[in-house]
Amino acid sequence: MRRWPVDKRIALLEDVLHTLAPTEEREIARPKDTFSKALGLLRGSEAAPLDDEIEAMIAERRMEKIRVMRV
Repeated sequence: MRRWPVDKRIALLEDVLHTLAPTEEREIARPKDTFSKALGLLRGSEAAPLDDEIEAMIAERRMEKIRVMRV
C-alpha cells in the first residue's frame, strides 16, 4: 500500500471513514456548582447541625450501607 500514490491512499481513508456509523455525541458533564450549593445551605433558616449530630448522621448512613450490602 505504501507504493500507492498519496491521492489514492487518501481516497481509501475517506472511503473507510464513510463506512463508519455515526456515533451519538455524548453530553459533556458539567462541573458541579458547589459554591452555589454551599451558599444555599448557609441561607437556610435552620441552625447548622452540631458535631455530634453530624457524627450520628454519618454513623446512620454507614449502617444503612451495611444493611444494603447484606441483602
